[in-house]
Amino acid sequence: MPPPRPVELLAPAGSFEALQAAVENGADAVYLGGQAFHARGRAVNFGDEELGRGLDYAHAKGAKVYLTVNTLLTNREFEQLGPYLARVREQGIDALIVQDLGVMQFARTHVPDVPIHMSTQASIHNARSVQLLADWGVERIILPRELELAEIAQMAKSTRIPLEVFVHGAQCYSYSGQCLASSLIGSRSGNRGKCASTCRWPYELLKSEGAVAQGAENKPGSMEAWDWQKVPTPEGVYLESSRDMCTIENLPGIVGTGVCSLKIEGRMRRPEYVAIVTNIYRRGLDRLAKGNFFVTPEEQHLLMQAFNREFVPGYFLGNAGNAFVSAERPDNRGVLLGEVVLGHKESVDIKLRAPLRVGDGIEVWGQRGDFGDRVDRIRIGERFVEQGRPGEVVRVPKRSGFASPGDKVYKSSDGQALQWAQRTFQAEQRKVPVAVDALAADGALTIAITDDEGRRVTGAAHLETAGKAVLTPELLKRALKEQGTACKPRSFQVEVTGLWAVDPHAVQQAWQAASEALVQARAQALHRAPLPAATFDAFLALPERPAPARPELAVACPNIQSVRAALAGGADSIYYAPLDYGGDLEEWNLRKVREAAELCEAAGKPLWLHMPYITRDQDMAYIERLAPELEAAGVKRVVAGNLGVLSLAKERGWDVRADYYLNAFNGYTVRVLRDMGVGAVALSPELNLEQMAELRKTSPLPLEAVIHGQLHLMISEHCIIGAVEGCYTQGKHVPCRRAQYALRDEKGYVFPLVTDGKCRMHMMNSRELAMLDRLNELMPARLDVLRIHAVGLNAANLEAVTRAHVEGLDAWQQGTYQPGPFNAKLNDARTLKLTTGHMFRGAL
Repeated sequence: MPPPRPVELLAPAGSFEALQAAVENGADAVYLGGQAFHARGRAVNFGDEELGRGLDYAHAKGAKVYLTVNTLLTNREFEQLGPYLARVREQGIDALIVQDLGVMQFARTHVPDVPIHMSTQASIHNARSVQLLADWGVERIILPRELELAEIAQMAKSTRIPLEVFVHGAQCYSYSGQCLASSLIGSRSGNRGKCASTCRWPYELLKSEGAVAQGAENKPGSMEAWDWQKVPTPEGVYLESSRDMCTIENLPGIVGTGVCSLKIEGRMRRPEYVAIVTNIYRRGLDRLAKGNFFVTPEEQHLLMQAFNREFVPGYFLGNAGNAFVSAERPDNRGVLLGEVVLGHKESVDIKLRAPLRVGDGIEVWGQRGDFGDRVDRIRIGERFVEQGRPGEVVRVPKRSGFASPGDKVYKSSDGQALQWAQRTFQAEQRKVPVAVDALAADGALTIAITDDEGRRVTGAAHLETAGKAVLTPELLKRALKEQGTACKPRSFQVEVTGLWAVDPHAVQQAWQAASEALVQARAQALHRAPLPAATFDAFLALPERPAPARPELAVACPNIQSVRAALAGGADSIYYAPLDYGGDLEEWNLRKVREAAELCEAAGKPLWLHMPYITRDQDMAYIERLAPELEAAGVKRVVAGNLGVLSLAKERGWDVRADYYLNAFNGYTVRVLRDMGVGAVALSPELNLEQMAELRKTSPLPLEAVIHGQLHLMISEHCIIGAVEGCYTQGKHVPCRRAQYALRDEKGYVFPLVTDGKCRMHMMNSRELAMLDRLNELMPARLDVLRIHAVGLNAANLEAVTRAHVEGLDAWQQGTYQPGPFNAKLNDARTLKLTTGHMFRGAL
């Protein structure tokens, strides 16, 4: 069997020291963020000067550097983006990692010689999406963590651009880029680089037996008044806290899929973490390339000790079910060290299961709270020792907290491992191989070195006439081998003409000069000449479109009952979403699609088929096979939440609207979607009204906003309901079809849970978005389409809400609108307490 083709090892860097750690431990490339426009706002990150220094350092060592520009940008932020990209381009950045379609196109227009990698935040999870972005000049796709090995392998075969996957580190609970939880709960947007990690918070699981998941048809009134019962969760309350990914043992299968790059997560981690994880994955890939793959227990232990929330191989081998989350606690485990025998006021006695050394860090998981400390003394009996061994009882100091017999003790850091990790990057380990030509003649030592790319530089030093010790080719070659710089000889051509003194200082001086010259040449080789002066805002120059006489009122309906209710209430158009909630994709009821189309036709209203947000390749294949039957059933229009569905719709000649899951945040993205064939765009619900109004002024397309209903906070392949209650679809034990479930946080907010046709779990907001009583502020934004989300509304409530919106819009148009009566109507028909979402605050 031929060895696997080379694959890139890509490591994180949140600081210059972490970059050194990655490069010196064998990373082929490093990804990092500058001072803006990236998804790790709390990392140290790189200023302009430090970024240039980091680029030169990595390039001299033969490593690439990718810059994250992977947040959603407002129109105004593009004013700073243009000069920023111009600067990093000149410094020699190897690629940009982007999420925003507008940023993608802006970069392709203004810095066309810098490759674009599409971030996992863009949620590119099917081959059609990959192919569409390839057509737009994207050179790499970073896939979601949710895909399995077989899917990835098929995608790599069927698409023509390289694919990248995560192989180690923290995992988002939701599909990346599809999470609004941090934004709507904490006003800090993950899509804007400010994630509050709400998935790491504790939650209670609630159940209401009298309701069903598909719209709560049997439960009238406010959801907060339902007969909620707490469901026991014996494994813990951190129900969305994903375990960390570790795939070191799965490298053969991952590399075998044909991906081009393996990515380690961790820009928020310390340099020692980067050093350890990069070093071990480098070893694994090198062994795999030699056909002798293995992982040692020591390597597995080091990965655990570096940082872990318990490990799981992601979704590569399939859905891990219960094992995907670590519900007991959301933070680092380290390695189990032992348990408390006895707690004292200023010390604790621990029976060890693993070695403990002075300098290690420990954490006690106490019955009265957790505490941790660095161990500076270890006592066994009356003796102070440097190390305790498994089976021994040791006494160590504690400065806070309470310890009780039986409390678990973990080693949170290993002093020796940290020291080893620091040594790997505090001295130069990674050297540039060079061919050496040395000539001692005419009173001078001249050393020429040539790297593998043909760069040749020289260094020279003065030589004295020989006394007793005479310089020979053998002595010169030996002296050159002993030099310690960034370069390492791989071959020698040495010549000595005449009698010259042995002078180690001269050898060092000439070698140092040559080595420094080569490092500088390698670093500067990737610098680019400045671009001609450019006007970065010209791309947005468009005439203002006239406002509609009255915005269209669209209602997104999950079932036939809600379609009937929305039409009875006077909706202008229907978004029918039969795949989103309930049922099975493989048993899609075409009769109901046809019935929805007939209802809309009879009412003279257009029907838009609202496609699922997540349509992986097997889902896409099914929809493609079903397309002729959908058309026969009356489907001519679709709402697309991902680029794959968009591509299919245009191929079939269907009209298509872009849903808000495509994260349209600026006019550049709207223009890209227009050029992809979209007829209208739903704006991100993270925008505020002022920003929406600004976009509307120069938008080439009609713009839409969700103004009423429950918004999705997360979409996850892990289902809490099934994990806790058990779910056996073949045996027909499907708890989400028999009861309504929700999560309750520590503040008492209730977040409904619904499942879709592929058993993905959707966490909904604890508040119902409502803008009907704020039309005085909403209508001046001149939006073209206003949407009601019917999820969670029973038929009676939906009809009342729809009719109230029709009456409100009519009253506004006639100049008779007053908010008071409509506020009362909303309160009568609401399911949850009401909110205006980000309409007046925006997302940080």
